[in-house]
Amino acid sequence: MRNFETLFGNQFNTGDIASDIHMKNYTEDQLIRYTHYNTSGQYDIPINLTEIVYTAFYGEITNQDVLIALRISRTRSVDFVMADFETQFTNIGNVISAKFPKTNVDYPEFFPHGLSEYHNLSKEKFPIMINRLKAAVDNHVALFDTVFVTLIHGFKTRYDNARGIQLTKKEDVTAGVITKADARLNLEKQLTINLLNLAIEFIDNPEQGWAFFNQNLLNPTHKHPQGGELKGKYVLDILTNVKTMADFKLKNETDYYLLLKNTSTELIFGYTCKDTSGNPIPITYFKLEPGASKIFSYAELGGMEYLFFYTESTEIVGQVTIEQVNAPMV
Repeated sequence: MRNFETLFGNQFNTGDIASDIHMKNYTEDQLIRYTHYNTSGQYDIPINLTEIVYTAFYGEITNQDVLIALRISRTRSVDFVMADFETQFTNIGNVISAKFPKTNVDYPEFFPHGLSEYHNLSKEKFPIMINRLKAAVDNHVALFDTVFVTLIHGFKTRYDNARGIQLTKKEDVTAGVITKADARLNLEKQLTINLLNLAIEFIDNPEQGWAFFNQNLLNPTHKHPQGGELKGKYVLDILTNVKTMADFKLKNETDYYLLLKNTSTELIFGYTCKDTSGNPIPITYFKLEPGASKIFSYAELGGMEYLFFYTESTEIVGQVTIEQVNAPMV
């Protein structure tokens, strides 16, 4: 039996709810996929909105892979907007010149340095010129038809989206006090919007639509224990260039042992400290070679409570298998 009700509502708060860290991995992965396919700026808006809700929940993006992808996409988008503007400028110039010939006192408002200035665009000058052109058109909007005004406004909007200017106005989106639960909900809603919009876009080509998603990141084999309790073995994803805290607290000072294994092909570093921020001194460091396993006592971990891991890799995300054992193996 078909159940259309599943198409409505938040798609990320039903069934087996993904942990915050897995939602983080999924969102960052989707941002990279979006930017990869954003060849003409068509996904500027969902990318920017997703980045806003991501930042509201997790804080500023530190994953270098995501940052590089976003920078490349925005650069590519700006280039596309500028190229499109140059292609259409002959017609734009003709429309304006018909209303305001060079002898008209208002001509310099549009073209203070003549038409040639707009045929020699640079990324530094383009925002100045597009803002000036839009302001001049708005000042004389009654003389232009709606299609032309919409065209000029469109270039300004597309450029702003491509540059991510609205990201500097996060207070407009997160005005007032926003709780962690609200921030997570906003993230889930935006990811649901992304899912539904792409489903509509690729309704006749679902394989291409699925290229935007890695659902496995939301359904890991091992889950992070909740509430500070370790419940057997699980796999902790180590994000690229991001400090990751194991989601449990070391409590037993006498017979607490952890079996740690690096299941990746990259060197993974670890350390313990007394604070969840991972910053205060003292800190005890250790490292795990690729494929290596080691049992640590509470004392060997510096008698401190919290575990952190990181990798220096810029390409590969590592994993650490963590398992509590009753006594060290001989």
